[in-house]
Amino acid sequence: MRPPNQGTIKKGDDSSSKELTLADIKFLTQQSNFEAVTYLNLYGCGISDISAISLLQSLNLCLLANNYINDLSPVLACKKLLKLDASTNKINTLPAVDQWTKMTCLKILYLHDNTINKLSVFSELAGAPSLQILTMFDTPVSLTKHYRHHAVNSIWSLKCLDQLVISDEEVIEDAKFKDKFCAYHPALRIGQLPYITKELGEKEALIQCLKTLKLVEGVLRRHSPVIIIQRAWRIRMVVRRQAELRELRHWAAVCIQRYWRLVHNIPQKPCTAGIYSPLTAPPSEPATSESTKRALRSSVTGSPHQDYIRSDGKTPFRISSDRLLENVNAKTSTTNFWGAVPFTAGLEGNVFAKRSGKL
Repeated sequence: MRPPNQGTIKKGDDSSSKELTLADIKFLTQQSNFEAVTYLNLYGCGISDISAISLLQSLNLCLLANNYINDLSPVLACKKLLKLDASTNKINTLPAVDQWTKMTCLKILYLHDNTINKLSVFSELAGAPSLQILTMFDTPVSLTKHYRHHAVNSIWSLKCLDQLVISDEEVIEDAKFKDKFCAYHPALRIGQLPYITKELGEKEALIQCLKTLKLVEGVLRRHSPVIIIQRAWRIRMVVRRQAELRELRHWAAVCIQRYWRLVHNIPQKPCTAGIYSPLTAPPSEPATSESTKRALRSSVTGSPHQDYIRSDGKTPFRISSDRLLENVNAKTSTTNFWGAVPFTAGLEGNVFAKRSGKL
C-alpha cells in the first residue's frame, strides 16, 4: 500500500499503462497549487488517462511523448498552452474543431508516430488560430497522396510541417520559383527535433521551444519572396514618410517665423526656394508693415478667401487670407493664430523663445 498523497507514477517508471492522478502531478511538479503549474514532463511514464491535466489552467509546456494516450481532450482545457508534444502514443482521432479554436496560444504541436489515418484531422486542426509548427510524419495519414497539400491549405497559420518550412510556392496557386525559393529546397529544412528526456527541466524546454520558433522565422525571412518584397516596401514607405515629415517641419518653422516678423514689423528674409509666400516683400523695397500689407493685398486675386499654399501643392492645412489680414491688423498672438501647428526649433531659431523682437 502506497503512502498517502503520493502518486503511482515516478520518474523512470516504465511499467504498464496507468491513470494520471492529482497526487501524481503534485509529486512530479513538487507543487500543491495546481493553478501555478506551468510545466509538465510525462515523457515515458506509461500513462493512458490524462483527465487530471484539465485542472492545470496555467500550463504552458506539456510533454506527453512515449505513452499510451489516445485522447487529447483533457489537454485542450489548458488555454495557455504554448507547446504540446503528444508524439509516440496511440492517438487515432483528434478533438473537435471548436476545442482547438480556444487554443489561441498553441504554436507547436508534435503528433508524429501515432495512428492517425484520416485527412479530416487537418480540418479539425484548422481551428487552432496560432499553430505554426506541426509534425505528423510516421503516421498512416502521412502516406496519403497530397497529404502535405491538404495540411498546408487547411491550416492557414502553419509555417512548418514535418521539420520542413512551407514555401510560398506551396501556398500561392500555380506559383513557380527557382533556386532557394522553390518547394522542398534543402535550405527550408530546420533539422532534427529537439532531444527530450525525463530529466528535461522547464527552462531548457522553454529555450528549445523559443529557438525552434526563431529558427522557422529566420528561414522564412531569407527564403520567402513575399516576405522579402513586403520588407523592402515597408522600408521604402518609412523612408518616404520620414522625408515628408522633415519637409513639413521645415515648412511650418519658416511660416511661423515669417508671421512673427510680420506681426512685429521686422524686416523679412528672402523667400526660401520652393515656397510661395505673399508676405515676402521685394528685395528693393523695405519690408515695413504697410509695404507688407500692400504685397499681401496685391497677391490676393480673385476670391477674397484665397489660401496660402506651397508651390508643390502639399500644404497640410489651409490659411484664409482674410483671417491673416485680420490678425496682422489686430496684432494677435502667434499662438492664437496658428493654434496647434508642428514646430521644430533650430531651423531658423526658436521664435517663441526670442520675444525681444530680434531673430
